[in-house]
Amino acid sequence: VGISKKGLRDCLKRAAKRGTAALTHVKPQHIALPHSTLKTPEAFGAALGEAGFGGAVVVRRANHLARLVSSFENRLREWGVAKDDAGRNRSDVAKRALDFFADPIRTIEWEAAYLERGAAAAKAAGVSLTEEDFVDVVRAPCAAVGRALALLGDGPWPECVEKHSHKAASRRDAGLSGRIGPAAAARVEAALANTPYAWMLDLSAMSWPPGIKRPE
Repeated sequence: VGISKKGLRDCLKRAAKRGTAALTHVKPQHIALPHSTLKTPEAFGAALGEAGFGGAVVVRRANHLARLVSSFENRLREWGVAKDDAGRNRSDVAKRALDFFADPIRTIEWEAAYLERGAAAAKAAGVSLTEEDFVDVVRAPCAAVGRALALLGDGPWPECVEKHSHKAASRRDAGLSGRIGPAAAARVEAALANTPYAWMLDLSAMSWPPGIKRPE
């Protein structure tokens, strides 16, 4: 499924029929899907305004590598791969991991740039933005939801109930090699070593360390 102007308009129409708010979750890589007709962040941001979306929540996650690893684990769940060492070490899974992490720095920088460009385009199109740090979202999801709903007015809104579905796919205590396989982990470690991104190899690290300059 790709992103399109029609898809955004239909999302709002379905919400109107239900008498609820419309919500769509878009990540930078979704814009690059083959079936997407909105091929740039600028096109997507402008389309949000044209469709009539009143607000957008921009969530930034400092540790981009941790996000990529989490995304890969979700792919494994979609592919039906067992959540154990045997599943991670299957030859077909190892090949997919090497493809997924073929150029981790390029992917990290591409996603970060797409997020900023999309946010700027949405703001220029008249969409109200609230900006969140991933750390704050995971620590207090309902508080983050409350700030997002404030963009839409006073409500009334249903009670927020926390549900952490992504954790079902993750091996958070297994380390990089245990989560994406030894071959892909070695590639990522070699790529990030001696770069400003090396701190991200600690997947539990949540923010840029003091003294580490962020790449422009």
